[in-house]
Amino acid sequence: EVVPLTGSETAPELYDTLGRRGAELLTTVLPQIMNGALSATPQTEASATYCQLINKQDGAIDWRKPAVQIEREIRAYLGWPGSRTSLGSIDAIITRASVDPAHMPASTTPGAATLVAADGGATKLLVSAADAWLSIEQLKPVGKKEMPVQAFLAGYKDKLN
Repeated sequence: EVVPLTGSETAPELYDTLGRRGAELLTTVLPQIMNGALSATPQTEASATYCQLINKQDGAIDWRKPAVQIEREIRAYLGWPGSRTSLGSIDAIITRASVDPAHMPASTTPGAATLVAADGGATKLLVSAADAWLSIEQLKPVGKKEMPVQAFLAGYKDKLN
């Protein structure tokens, strides 16, 4: 079964989508298997793919990677192991971010955070990756609840340096 993707799914969303679709398919296919209309076909080992096991260390954000890759890892690791980083003196798990095409890092250290005024007077929290800025949209300071970046900045702005 082909399931179209938008490119913005998180791991939990994809898990739910595939679980529902799998259950729907099972109700269609199982009776056909039971009455002999369908039979199992062994998988061809040459075309099989494997994924390495994900461990907790995979969740540590490496800001030397391209911003697009980091954004994808944030979506993939949502839930577990979580995408962990330090923003100034705050340890946090980033839960939603996007590549900011309007800003490019100007010889900044990967992982350096900066605040930029955005449209409408809001402030953006940008973090420098290897090739672009990543705009942090939602995060969870360690020991706190998940929050939008504006709530985070209201309480933690002075701890980013």
